Amino acid sequence: VIFQWIEFLRNEVLDLLGMSEEEFNRNTESLSPDAQQQSHVEEETIQTGSITIMSFTPITDRKSKFQAFVAEVHSEEDVTLVMKQLKSNKKIDNATHNMFAYRILKKDNGNTKLLEHRDDDGESGGGDKILFVLQSKKAENVIVVITRWYGGIHLGQARFKHITDCTTEAIQKWQNHTTTSDSTSTSSSTKVKLRTSEAIYNQIKWDPEYDSSACVIGYEDRFEGMQEISFEEWPHSDIPFHRVWYFKIHDKIVWDRKKREDLLKQK
Repeated sequence: VIFQWIEFLRNEVLDLLGMSEEEFNRNTESLSPDAQQQSHVEEETIQTGSITIMSFTPITDRKSKFQAFVAEVHSEEDVTLVMKQLKSNKKIDNATHNMFAYRILKKDNGNTKLLEHRDDDGESGGGDKILFVLQSKKAENVIVVITRWYGGIHLGQARFKHITDCTTEAIQKWQNHTTTSDSTSTSSSTKVKLRTSEAIYNQIKWDPEYDSSACVIGYEDRFEGMQEISFEEWPHSDIPFHRVWYFKIHDKIVWDRKKREDLLKQK
């Protein structure tokens, strides 16, 4: 009798929530401590080819998390690359929703046309909110992806506020970053752009000219300050590349973020 009552109450709850049993099971799994630990990714920049993806600190509300990612894109192929790179991260790929919108100015036979598109990815109306912010900010050649990890509690209209807030912050920071980069590049034509720490890591890893076993990576820990780790230990450390400050080979610094020095041969 007790089990019959439990099953009855369970069905009543599913009816009230308007959810199928499969959706209920998926969402309750996301409430486990392991799932909560795995949600969202560190705030950092992600490089995929020539495209840089910026990520931002997530907004958390009643166990749900919303995180923004933004990248400059100039074609639908770029959009595909961005989404493929993001979803190569298991945390993002396993999220409940990866909604996005983009605006691209495309030249065709001397004419310029504006391509706009949004995708809710199951969060009805989410893509519209992102696109509205892009339109109001007059943002062009950009994609914003808002990833949501559902926490098991319905947020109602509050979820749209979080989507809008995440998008607004991402676009403002992206526009500021783009403006700063443009002004820096035009102020000094001789200044060479410093390669990313990830690019340096990959060169040391694959270039036979450099001995990776003699390499040490200097990074900033949130609590301990500046620390060092061997090149071999790095893949198992889960330290984001934006925390790297220098690379040393045979005790000689070959790349220094602070001094903007890159002594490795570019190939």
